Amino acid sequence: REASARLLEGIAILRPLLPERVAAREVARGLATLRRIADVLPGVALPPHQPEDFSGQGTPRDRYVIAASLGVLAAGRGDLDAAVVHHLEAVEWARSAHLRSAVVTALYDLGRIERRRGDREGARAHFAECERLAAALGRYPMLARVHNELGELHRGIGALESATHHYEESASLRSLVAGPAPRLAVLNLARMHAESGRGDWGLEALAALEADEELAAWVRGPWFLTVALCEAGRDDASARANLRRGLDALPASNDARRGAMEILNLLAERWESCGQEVAAREARSALGMLAAAVDGA
Repeated sequence: REASARLLEGIAILRPLLPERVAAREVARGLATLRRIADVLPGVALPPHQPEDFSGQGTPRDRYVIAASLGVLAAGRGDLDAAVVHHLEAVEWARSAHLRSAVVTALYDLGRIERRRGDREGARAHFAECERLAAALGRYPMLARVHNELGELHRGIGALESATHHYEESASLRSLVAGPAPRLAVLNLARMHAESGRGDWGLEALAALEADEELAAWVRGPWFLTVALCEAGRDDASARANLRRGLDALPASNDARRGAMEILNLLAERWESCGQEVAAREARSALGMLAAAVDGA
């Protein structure tokens, strides 16, 4: 937070002292740094400068960076309407600057915000274009991410066959992508199976990750929690042990906490439905602690 505050102070001091074109470039750099901070510290303050402050100034590349960064920061504050406006501007500026890779990223960010807002059709359209362009550019990490998002989108409307297709497309890129997206797709596929009463299918999907060298700290916690969800109602003692392992290994980020909260809620409901009151209380208690951590971040 101190770093973000100093960056904002520096932007405010420098902007009046610099030519508009140079100021736009420095604001772009400062906001890009704030965006990276926001990735690990959601809710950092938004600077007082808006993209329209630089109307006619700065290069299209600078204005893309400004708009995209403001979009991420607005989303981190929960202002999704403002985030959509900024990300739409980012898409247009990236197109103007002929930044094909940036267009892909901007469309992905826009799709995620639209999904959070509940605009499934808007999200689907942005993700579909992102998928097409990412495939053309050979951006396999982005392909893994967008297929995972499309899987979540289809799961949310009950289109389980389509969701399975996208999760499996993302998971198939594990050998090419060293990041979390294709591994999270496996977790999401297993969770979907567990929600549909097919915990054995979920455990089979999760087994493919057990020896995965890329199952690092940011995936191992959710992996244990998803195993617990698949085991609940079948082997409750093991499920409770894996719940605790998952919480112990959970990364200290709000995205990880929110994902864990969804699984804990499902676990609590599963145990409540089959009369496992002690286990259900344990899941509800963990859910409350994570909710408090998110609110206090």
